[in-house]
Amino acid sequence: MTYLEPKVTSTGGSVAITYGTNAINLEVATGSTSVDTLSDDVGTVITPAAGNIQLVGHVVEQGSTKFSTIVAGTNLANINPMSASRWIVDSLGFNGTHTTIAAAITSATSGDTIEILPGTYTGNLTLKAGVNLTAWGSDSSLNATGKVIISGTCTLTTAGSVTISGIQLQTNSADLLDVTGTLASIVNLQNCYLNCTNNTGITFSSSSASSAINIDNCYGNLGTTGIKLFAHSGAGSLSIFNSDFTNTGASTTASTISGSGLVACRRSVFFSPITSSSTSGFGGDWCGFNCSTLNTTALTLGGSGSSSFTNSNILGGSASAVSISNTTGIYNSSISSSNTNAITGAGTIQYSGLSFTSSSTTINTTTQTIAGTLQGSKNTAPTAGFIGEQIRSTVVVGSPINLLNNTVTNITSISLTPGVWDVSAVGEGAFTGVSGFLFLSVNSVSATLGTRGDNSMGFGLVATAPTISMSLASYRVTVSTTTTYFMIMDANFTTGACTGYGRISATRVG
Repeated sequence: MTYLEPKVTSTGGSVAITYGTNAINLEVATGSTSVDTLSDDVGTVITPAAGNIQLVGHVVEQGSTKFSTIVAGTNLANINPMSASRWIVDSLGFNGTHTTIAAAITSATSGDTIEILPGTYTGNLTLKAGVNLTAWGSDSSLNATGKVIISGTCTLTTAGSVTISGIQLQTNSADLLDVTGTLASIVNLQNCYLNCTNNTGITFSSSSASSAINIDNCYGNLGTTGIKLFAHSGAGSLSIFNSDFTNTGASTTASTISGSGLVACRRSVFFSPITSSSTSGFGGDWCGFNCSTLNTTALTLGGSGSSSFTNSNILGGSASAVSISNTTGIYNSSISSSNTNAITGAGTIQYSGLSFTSSSTTINTTTQTIAGTLQGSKNTAPTAGFIGEQIRSTVVVGSPINLLNNTVTNITSISLTPGVWDVSAVGEGAFTGVSGFLFLSVNSVSATLGTRGDNSMGFGLVATAPTISMSLASYRVTVSTTTTYFMIMDANFTTGACTGYGRISATRVG
């Protein structure tokens, strides 16, 4: 870029303003003070509307025209000394094409970038598709003391994309960003600071599945209670990458995901809770969800949408770290909670490689569905499909089963699903008269003793009114279809009667 000093010459009734080999000729009729014609540097005459042209700054590029459409009563746009950008906003009015961002957006067309000089710009903005906003000279606003601050709501409802970079977006008793409507509206936030001082930060309700908010390398903060970072109720996607959102206001109000659009985060940290519901999907990779100082559940996951988290840290303090009522996968992640249940809920968890970094190590979701593993959980009772799953049935002494003399009788039974099981039993026979012997067996055939020394054993005792106790060690069975196994007893006595009671149990080993 070359800066040229102007040279002014006058001949008769005309004035020539030259910049090197280029010239702007201002021709004035004899005896008149009004502007008559204006020619650009290649000789094309530009006729002003209402005779009103104001020149802003100086031509800065030799050999190329800097003129664009002239609007009556306003500055001649695109003549600025500061950069190749067509539009520059300076609230002080010294070095820009406009003093307000809204006016610059009105002038701009798709493909333009508006550069904004340092300052606080208060007011709501209607964004224009294809027109980007950036802080002057890539000034960054990542420390909540941004050089360029927009205090108000930025709204996009039209189809197309807008990129906002290096700017601090700040709530002014309303959201700082709204993406609404029915069209494919896309907003990209890059190197921005989202300063939620007094209101929820982002509302995303567009019903278009092609709409999106993409947040990359941004920071932000919740500065007071009762507010949240975002409310996503639309059909579009919300992506949060390489970002960090603090919570100095200690707000326990959860950001919400209630629409059908996907929410994804990667290498980002959140210090306030997040709740998902409806058909939305929610996933995170290398993320932190830290509500340890709030003692609030960090992730509450529900609805019919599924969720998945890998390589993440989830902290709930004295609350459960995660509550699940949908289907959620958590893999290779750490869970921190001092609650009785580190992970809770009536949903389904699929997990592997979990580590528990606080006092609680318990997962008590209704269903846990990684068959064949116990990874990541200790002191947890495995449920259906897990190695270690146990099924049992018990008949107690207060409600015994009457045994007829020399008659094989079922005491109780259990139903085993496909897999490999170790089946065992303990039982007692209580005689009122003279006993002879007592048999105990487990078998898949009803009222049939198994093989003594394998799945059946007996104890012979001639005595008056004895109670005979026996236990049958584990008997391994492989089940291909759901099968019932019975606890069976057979008593012999010469006088009196006999009742039986005890427990049959099976533990999944494969």
